[in-house]
Amino acid sequence: MLLENESYPEDCRVALEAEALVEAGYGVTVISPTGDDYRFVEQYAGTRIYRYPKPLAIGGFFGYLLEYVYS
Repeated sequence: MLLENESYPEDCRVALEAEALVEAGYGVTVISPTGDDYRFVEQYAGTRIYRYPKPLAIGGFFGYLLEYVYS
């Protein structure tokens, strides 16, 4: 699962989806932006998590494009 806007597991919707997949027996990897207080690689509730530093917040189409490419 790739998240661009919210860190995992703070995004409740994605956390519930990942939990359901783990319970169904799937291996789940989440890639999400991080804050200063998170490790870049860890395990949480049966999921493998890889985090990257949040990109700069730039509005408009080019900001969206930059955020997508960066993620």
